[in-house]
Amino acid sequence: MSVKGATGNQLTTLYSNMYRLYMYPNLYSENAGTAAKEKWVYSSPYEGTDDKPVIKTGKLYANNGFWDTYRTTWPAYSLLSTSKKKLN
Repeated sequence: MSVKGATGNQLTTLYSNMYRLYMYPNLYSENAGTAAKEKWVYSSPYEGTDDKPVIKTGKLYANNGFWDTYRTTWPAYSLLSTSKKKLN
């Protein structure tokens, strides 16, 4: 992102807030495949036990940050992250 006409303080504020915006959500999955052929899996937090985890296929996202993010954060994602059409 490039900004014309902004002061140094304004750029610091913008980029600091962009950093905070993209801190969440966290991806709790791992690529069990290769870079060329991805296979995303995660250990289900809802099923299984510590001794016998249930491994699910797909991506699991968690921690959307703070409450009330649907008003500002998620609309910003849709405008700024157009290459990600959906989370899974």
